[in-house]
Amino acid sequence: MDFLRQSVAAAQKIGARSVTIHSNALGDGGIVVNHYDDVSDTIKICSMFDMLKECAEIAEESGIQMNLEALNITTDHVGNFLEKTQMAAEMTRLIGSPKLKVLYDVYHMQLNEGCIGDTIKNYCDQMGHIHVADAPGRHEPGTGEINYAYVFKALEENGYDGLIGYELFPLNNTAEAVKAIMAID
Repeated sequence: MDFLRQSVAAAQKIGARSVTIHSNALGDGGIVVNHYDDVSDTIKICSMFDMLKECAEIAEESGIQMNLEALNITTDHVGNFLEKTQMAAEMTRLIGSPKLKVLYDVYHMQLNEGCIGDTIKNYCDQMGHIHVADAPGRHEPGTGEINYAYVFKALEENGYDGLIGYELFPLNNTAEAVKAIMAID
């Protein structure tokens, strides 16, 4: 929580609107620092809920939104506890803070759960930020299996009006990645 308060202070200093939070600490390369294998899922869920209530209080006091991100456990973040949009969205709904939302990372969730359209329909009200990259590979849209024209239409039809960030590794170079992003209908 001390590190989160430092992050919030930094966000306020530079004028950022939000910070991203995770269920596990991540080290270099996004490696999960501690898998907490000695703790039951019940304790993990209850602990995460209690911590998220504290996060919501900090967010409301500071004015900095917090976006809870589930991560894929197949490729990039093996051992991460929060792996499904449903759990993240249900927790943020239960807490009920307008400053605590879900960061829906389309790449991560395609790997973990698929059903992007249904997920957007069911949980769009809890989405505070969207991350975009194609799967597999985490490259720009059009290099993998995700139909981003469909994804963006689903977001629009379900009332999403927040920010979309492109968190990807260009397949060839940044200029080509930007062209691919701009070509999405």
